[in-house]
Amino acid sequence: MGRTQPSYTRAVDKELETVEKIISRLHSPSLESLLEEVRKKVRYIQSASYDEFVDPYNLVYFTFIWALAEECEKWKKLYLTLIQQKEE
Repeated sequence: MGRTQPSYTRAVDKELETVEKIISRLHSPSLESLLEEVRKKVRYIQSASYDEFVDPYNLVYFTFIWALAEECEKWKKLYLTLIQQKEE
């Protein structure tokens, strides 16, 4: 028998709390900022995967990958814009 949605949400929140504890011990502003983005996105992935069994641990780390990919894309666009401006 699978988890109920509230049970699954609690499990995801527990994984987020574990990651938050680790990040707080590292005193890393960049990881703290990334965690905030993950918190904003995690429910989207949770909803998108509702009919698939995704372990809460994997769901949280997949969300980290998504947030990192978006940050990389922002930096890439900024870099390309700066290069283009420099060439003009």
